[in-house]
This record gives sequence, structure tokens and C-alpha cells, in this order.
Amino acid sequence: MGEKNKRKLRILTIDDEDSTRQMLEMIYGYVYRLDDAENLADGRAKLMRNQYDVVILDMNLPDGHGTDLLRAIRQDPDLLACRDVPVVMLTASSDGDLCEQSWDLGSIAYVKKPFEIPDLSTAIDMAAAMRE
Repeated sequence: MGEKNKRKLRILTIDDEDSTRQMLEMIYGYVYRLDDAENLADGRAKLMRNQYDVVILDMNLPDGHGTDLLRAIRQDPDLLACRDVPVVMLTASSDGDLCEQSWDLGSIAYVKKPFEIPDLSTAIDMAAAMRE
């Protein structure tokens, strides 16, 4: 992210795995302002209350599919304020249809778990560039 941008990006991570959320905090917490949610309902509530620059969204969550929330972000009038927020999908699934569906719904990247840090960093950098 360029030095000209003086404020830290605010990122919401929605993932049910504590280890993933903790790892993202360890890797990116010093660079970005991170917030997290462990399910779709909590993620949606945080999106309605706060403004984020990037959403990192797990595909499989205990209360539904990440694509359901991605669709809501893009189409639900209650989430109008975050309609243009770049969304990076995370998944352990190798289902190509899910990848295609997330692209069709407007995700900017699809990163497979276990992820390589450079892959996720590239996706976050793409999202940051979209927000400048």
C-alpha cells in the first residue's frame, strides 16, 4: 500500500476458524485495522454498523455460505453503504463452481486455504488499490 495513504485500511475478516482469524491478526494487525466475525450473522451486523475497506470472507460458515453474504453485500438495500467494498473469498474447497459463483457475485479474488501469505497479500493489495 502506498505511503501517500495515511490511514490504515480497515478490514473485516469473516471466518469461523479461530486459528485463521488469529493468524491474520498476527500477520496483518500491525499494518491494517482488523475486525473479525465468526459467522455470517455477526459479519452482516458489523457491516451494517461499520465501514470497511476490504472484506475477507470464508466460503463455508456455520450459518451459511459466504456467497450468501456476498450476494447481500452487492444487492441488499440494508447493506447499501458497503456495496462497493472489495471482497476476497477464502476457502478450503476445490469446487470450481463456487469459485465461479463468487466471481459472478463480484468478489475480487478467490484464495484457497491453506493460503500462502503472498497470495492473500496480493489480494489485499488489489483491494486497497480499488479503494484509493
